[in-house]
Amino acid sequence: MANQGPLYGIAATIKQKREETYEVALEQALQKWIEGVLGITFPSSFQESLKDGIILCNLANTLRKGVVRRIDTGSNLKPFKMMENINAFLKACVFLGLSQNDCFVTVDLYEGKNMNAVLDTLQLLAKHSKSFPGYKGPNFDDLYRPAVSPYQEEISKAQGLQPSESASRARSSSNSANRARSPSNSSTDASNTSSDSISSIRNTSSANLNTANTSSANLNTANTSSTNLNTANTSSTSLNNAASSQPSVITGPSVRGFIEPEPDYFSVAVDFED
Repeated sequence: MANQGPLYGIAATIKQKREETYEVALEQALQKWIEGVLGITFPSSFQESLKDGIILCNLANTLRKGVVRRIDTGSNLKPFKMMENINAFLKACVFLGLSQNDCFVTVDLYEGKNMNAVLDTLQLLAKHSKSFPGYKGPNFDDLYRPAVSPYQEEISKAQGLQPSESASRARSSSNSANRARSPSNSSTDASNTSSDSISSIRNTSSANLNTANTSSANLNTANTSSTNLNTANTSSTSLNNAASSQPSVITGPSVRGFIEPEPDYFSVAVDFED
């Protein structure tokens, strides 16, 4: 494991939670399964034996021949060569049917930052291996029986599941919820957690702002409608006032009917006798 300084705050809390949920029985079962498939014995601890990626690449090639084309070997491998081996194994896991989200990241194993994620990936691969053509290795279900609490037994009875299956699902859900993957140092875990919180707050604030903008737009529309209505009322009032100010039209007989017309002396016809 890489040398790291002491952790504080959220990073220390995350590390403590991972150590508390780490299942030694699952690690031992996976080690027996890998040793049974390859016919070898781990030279050191679980993490130290796997961190160079050589055993993992050989495991992938045993499950499916030629899935890893290049394996860097040697007693004095440089760190980047070890991480290349681990990365090649992870690509092989995806080729063998695992989802990208089910695979750990390189530093989880190389630096030992999240061995729970490593166990989960290897467990899925072990369970999936019995469906590979020509597989002759041990059955992982015979090597590992997850511990079942009375509470999980009641849940399994209610769901119609086997107790071991219920416990496995509960552990996978717990690890998925607590898994914090990061390619940098341990302090990045705290930064990622803070970043997720900030993103959540920003999203909430953005949603509230959009709601406020929508309400403001609706209010502006209502105000515009009210203004248009007031303008229409004002126009109607002005029209009524204009109609009221016009002089009234006198109806009845014409005034000229009461005035005697003057005779037209120039238009009187005079008859002269010859």
